[in-house]
Amino acid sequence: MKEIIDPNIKIDLIKRFDLENLGKSFIVHGFEFMNSKQYSKASEFFKQGLDLVSCQCGNGWKDDYMFDFEKIVPSKTLKYSASENSLDYYFTQAFLYSYVDVDKQNELLNKGLDLILKYLKNNDCIYGYYIQGVLFSELKLNKLALDSFIKAKELGNLNCINYKIGVLKESIENDYGLTDLIETFVSNPSSLCCAYHLSYNWTKRRLAWELSIPPSVHPHKNSLKINDLTGPTFIDEYKNILENEKSLNFEELLSSKNKKSADFFNYINDEREYLRLQKEIIREKKRNKQMEAERDRKYGQKNTRKEYINRMSINLDALDVDQYPPEFWDNLK
Repeated sequence: MKEIIDPNIKIDLIKRFDLENLGKSFIVHGFEFMNSKQYSKASEFFKQGLDLVSCQCGNGWKDDYMFDFEKIVPSKTLKYSASENSLDYYFTQAFLYSYVDVDKQNELLNKGLDLILKYLKNNDCIYGYYIQGVLFSELKLNKLALDSFIKAKELGNLNCINYKIGVLKESIENDYGLTDLIETFVSNPSSLCCAYHLSYNWTKRRLAWELSIPPSVHPHKNSLKINDLTGPTFIDEYKNILENEKSLNFEELLSSKNKKSADFFNYINDEREYLRLQKEIIREKKRNKQMEAERDRKYGQKNTRKEYINRMSINLDALDVDQYPPEFWDNLK
C-alpha cells in the first residue's frame, strides 16, 4: 500500500478547490487507520471524505490503496478491541464492504447492511443512511437505496447524496434526476464521475445540448463543440478543461481566461433554471396522471355522463346546475 498522501499535495488540492481528490485522500487515510485497527480514527476520516466527494468510487486509487478482501475480511464474526467504539467499528466495516464486487462477494454486502443497521439503531446520522443506500444500490435494491439516500438528505445536504439520488432517478428509477446532478456538478466540478453522468443523461434526454436551440436563448452555445462535450470523448475533453484551470471553484470557472472553458461552465449555469422548470413540468404531469388514476379507480375508467348520473345518490334534477357536486364535473369526459 502506498504511503499516505503528502501534506503539501493536500494544501495544493485545497487551494485549487479539488474537492474530489481531497476527499478521496481522506478516505485513503481512513483505510490506513482501519488497517491498523484504529476504527474511531478511520470512521472520522471516512466521514470527512464523504463531506467533500461527489462519488466515493475507487477509480484512480482503489487498486493502489484497497485491501485484499480475502485476507482482511475473516469468514467468521469480526472483533474490535475494548478501547474502540463499537459504533465506529460497525460504520467502518460497513464502509469497507460497500466497495466489494457484488458478483463475487454478495454475502459481504449483506453483512455490511447488518452492520450499518446496528450503527443506525444507536446513531441516526446522515453518513449511516448514505452507506446503507450505497450497499442497497450495490445489491440492486434500488427503491430501498433511493429511500435511504432521501432519508440521508433529510439530515443534511452532501454532494455524494445528491449525486447518488440523481444517478438513481435518471438511470434506474426513470425519474428526473438532472437537477440533482447539475447542482452536484456546480458544487463540485472536480468530480469526473458526476460530469460523466450529467453529460450522459443530459444527452439522453435531448435537452440543452440540442443544436436546434436558438443562440438567443443560450448565448454560449455557438462556441461549444456539442458532440465532443456529450459524446464518447466527453470525459477526455473535460479532463483537458480541468487540467488547464488553476481553480476548480465553479464561480471562478465562469470567468476563466480559457474561452472554451468559460463558455462551457456558463452554459451549464444558464441551464440550471431551465432544468428546474423541466422538473416541475414532469412533476405536474405525474400529479395529473395520479389524479386520473385515482378518479378512474373510484368512478371507473369510462364513465359517461349518463352512467355517472345513474349512480348518483342524489337527484340532479332537483338541483340547479351550479349546485352539482364537483364529482359530476370531474367525470364529464
